Amino acid sequence: MSDTSSLAESSKDLSENNLVPTLNSLITSLFLPFELESPQDLTPSLLLAILESILESRLPIAPSIRESRTTPAKIEAMKIFLGVLESDVLQMDVGLSDVDPRKLAAGSWDEVVFVGELLCWLGKKRGILVASDEVEEDFSQSMLLRPEPSGFSHITDVPRHPRVASPSTRSSATNTNLSMHSSHTTSNTSVGPPSHYSSTQSFLLPPRSPISSPEPHQPRCIHEVEDPSFLFPSDEEDLNSEHSDNDLSTERPDISHANASFCDCSTTEPLGRGRPIRYTGWINEVDDDAELESFTSSNDADHDHTPSKNHRTRGLYGGNGHSTPRLPSTTSRRTITKHTSPTEHTLALMNERARLLSELAKLKQAKRS
Repeated sequence: MSDTSSLAESSKDLSENNLVPTLNSLITSLFLPFELESPQDLTPSLLLAILESILESRLPIAPSIRESRTTPAKIEAMKIFLGVLESDVLQMDVGLSDVDPRKLAAGSWDEVVFVGELLCWLGKKRGILVASDEVEEDFSQSMLLRPEPSGFSHITDVPRHPRVASPSTRSSATNTNLSMHSSHTTSNTSVGPPSHYSSTQSFLLPPRSPISSPEPHQPRCIHEVEDPSFLFPSDEEDLNSEHSDNDLSTERPDISHANASFCDCSTTEPLGRGRPIRYTGWINEVDDDAELESFTSSNDADHDHTPSKNHRTRGLYGGNGHSTPRLPSTTSRRTITKHTSPTEHTLALMNERARLLSELAKLKQAKRS
């Protein structure tokens, strides 16, 4: 029992002297307006903010849980936090399954210290933290006590990271070096990536250069937006905005994955390759004469193969069909390539719109029958 007490005391002294300055350096590098005095200042919301800032993406947590300040909501958020950190980010067993999310949400010492060490190590591997002699510490040799197994933990045969050489801990040591040494030291944290990636590819991104001046964070990928559904209207909304009675759906090309090569974030599934989007250069000028000529030729072809205008009007609006046509009848048909007045051009466009609405009504009638 005395050995356990001495280990706990040495763990507390070690954390207060080294862990808190390292966490404050990490928070400062992420431009978060906080300063810790103790590891127990790591509240659930601050833990989420640190991990999301490191990953530069939001965790899949419902807005109701984020906004709530109740204990069950904090526990649920910590469950997702621990699962994403171990399964998606680290992709190796370092003992997070033994961390009780209830104790972590309540700020229990052992839980917050262990999670704080992992966040500092992750920040170092991502190049956010710069190694220094004062805060340099090898967390693979940490003497922190392992948290007691909780109701949320499960027993597996996978070896766990040895946090203390306790007689009750029978799991073998993993070959994981969670060190905070300088970046030129060879890292042993490369883990097996998903099956669709190369077996030699590391999960963690290469370290980025230290940040010298604060810059506003700008989302680089579509998945960094909390709700990307508002960026592109759906097919139904797009149709209803133009024709309130149009029930037909049109297929629009998938542009959410177009030109996905600009995103350097790690993903679990390969992105689909759509039509590339060009962001530079100039678009060609519109040829008004060619557009009008194309419209006129299609309009003449429709007049040759469709009934009279009165028939189309009667089919669309009902009645006896004796209404005055929109365009005055002429004895000789003329090819309208350039309209002589804006009014004549407007009437031609309205005539084309009436024809399209008539065809749409016929399609709807055929679908109902």
